[in-house]
Amino acid sequence: MSALQEILLVDDNPADNFIHKSVIERLQAAAKVTVTEDGAQALDYLRQIAQSPQRQMPELIFLDINMPRMNGWEFLDQLEKMPDLMENTIVVMMLTTSLHPDDQAAADQRDELAGFLNKPLTRGSLQHLLSQHFPEQFAPPPG
Repeated sequence: MSALQEILLVDDNPADNFIHKSVIERLQAAAKVTVTEDGAQALDYLRQIAQSPQRQMPELIFLDINMPRMNGWEFLDQLEKMPDLMENTIVVMMLTTSLHPDDQAAADQRDELAGFLNKPLTRGSLQHLLSQHFPEQFAPPPG
């Protein structure tokens, strides 16, 4: 199993970020885990990477819905306007506490979203996601 270069967490909850970063690190899923606290901060971070030719975009973004300044939906709206950022085929997963069916339905309508997960991120859900979206790196063991 070879780790991703970077996973980006976009969430304003420090406790959730701590837990999710720990799960990612324990699974050795990424060489680097970056935390941003809202959609605006995440977009700024992605723009900085885009301007630096030696830096690679994160392969995976976990995005919360409810955040101050710029929520997850607003982040996706802005990201959609920047196809140059998405041409790197970043996998964006909604990771939220929302159990509202409208949020799930809205997520299903967004082409830039690869899926919708409920918090907390667990070892099992991360393993499943990685084997599904990065099978060449995280293929399940034979047998």
